[in-house]
Amino acid sequence: MRPSIYLALLPLPLLGCLDAGTSGRVDLQDDSNRGQLVLRVHVGDLYGVDSGLVDIAVGPVTSDAGWTRARVPWVYSEGPAQLVVPCDARDAPYRAEAHVVGLYRGTLDSAGGVFGEPAPEGLAYVHQGTSPAVTTCVAGEDTVVNLLAPILRPSSQGSFDIAVNASDEEVGDAVWRLRVENGESPPRTVWEKDLPSSVHGDGHGTLSYVGPCDSAPGMEDSHVSVDLVGLFAGEQTPRLAPSSPSEPLDVWSPPTLTATARCRENNNVFVQFDEVVARVIRADDRVQARFAGLTCSAGWLYSEHGGPLIPRFLSVGCETEHPAPPVLHFDDLTFRCEGADPLTLPIGDRVVTTLQTPDDGPLAAGWLIFPERERMPSGRCTMEVRATVLQADATLEGDTPALYPELRWTVPTSDDGRPIETSLHLDTHGPITVGYVRENTLYDHAVVAEPQPEPEPPPFRIP
Repeated sequence: MRPSIYLALLPLPLLGCLDAGTSGRVDLQDDSNRGQLVLRVHVGDLYGVDSGLVDIAVGPVTSDAGWTRARVPWVYSEGPAQLVVPCDARDAPYRAEAHVVGLYRGTLDSAGGVFGEPAPEGLAYVHQGTSPAVTTCVAGEDTVVNLLAPILRPSSQGSFDIAVNASDEEVGDAVWRLRVENGESPPRTVWEKDLPSSVHGDGHGTLSYVGPCDSAPGMEDSHVSVDLVGLFAGEQTPRLAPSSPSEPLDVWSPPTLTATARCRENNNVFVQFDEVVARVIRADDRVQARFAGLTCSAGWLYSEHGGPLIPRFLSVGCETEHPAPPVLHFDDLTFRCEGADPLTLPIGDRVVTTLQTPDDGPLAAGWLIFPERERMPSGRCTMEVRATVLQADATLEGDTPALYPELRWTVPTSDDGRPIETSLHLDTHGPITVGYVRENTLYDHAVVAEPQPEPEPPPFRIP
């Protein structure tokens, strides 16, 4: 349960740690003008801190009388310190102030004293000050007032400035889980938080957040990790206020991305991640992958028409608003058959591309890959292929920890010597799906989408 002190229903003279009354006008017998102020004090991230004490004061802006002053305990893992007080809508605007007076390992056995008195001795820290807040009391309503209380602990602590570059203009918000672990063996978690891009970034996925790290000798080599909690169509968390979460958008979830960084005492170290998340698009009973400005489909298709290259082939199709043709990067085919060593089947030049450039609308690119059926192994076999599509000016090269979507086929091709003649398409799970690759991933081939050449006219002959 969130640590709080709830004063709205108590006769104020019974509370020894308070001044006499929240407002001279609050009449406990008449609720017509009565409201409540919900004061929340958000203390910054601190390594090695489990609990604390905050002195909170609130009262009318124009008067020194009628103020409520209380000492409020809080537990770091349970959220902000909270104080609920009654207010009167007829009063002038209210002013709220907060000051951290103690930080502790573990939790306190007592209330920690009363407002204004020295707090029990605890951890050393530096208080950076708290900006007061001014608010209006609304009759019959709870008015939430958020106060920030940034704190620094000077001993054995640095900070990481963590950036997640994952902007998608079609996304309304993204929530990321950041975690920092120190260099202990096994590592100890310094802090972990779920953070929305709408509060700490551009609202479309990108995030920037500064949090502490452990710079004690032998603990400096830290692990910083990021996980996607969800992408959302609309903003999830109004700034520092309660939210009403909606269902996340359907995506292929990326794995945890981790970086190693050295924590430096009293220094801020920059740590960057690049993530491209593939969203699931459903249209015409088919699934497509939307990422990096591309909308792509994939398949393993069967055709009844004969010939040395078909009846079975891989297909990739993508639409993009980018003016230049995209590039398909892919590996040779790998067949894994029961009782046999893996077999790699080179593609060579058996790739057909298409490119449509309409006057208006997206550019449409396609690739067809035809394995030679005479060289495909028989038995009980599965074909594995991986591929991805990049915009013409994009690359997977770089030093920044990164994730990028990849199309993956794990397709049964034969069973006891009989070919499996079934068409399969991209899905959220199954034989053809989306995974993720790290930076500097290499592929065997890269093919730019090009239009099919116009057929040559027949030679002109004089009759």
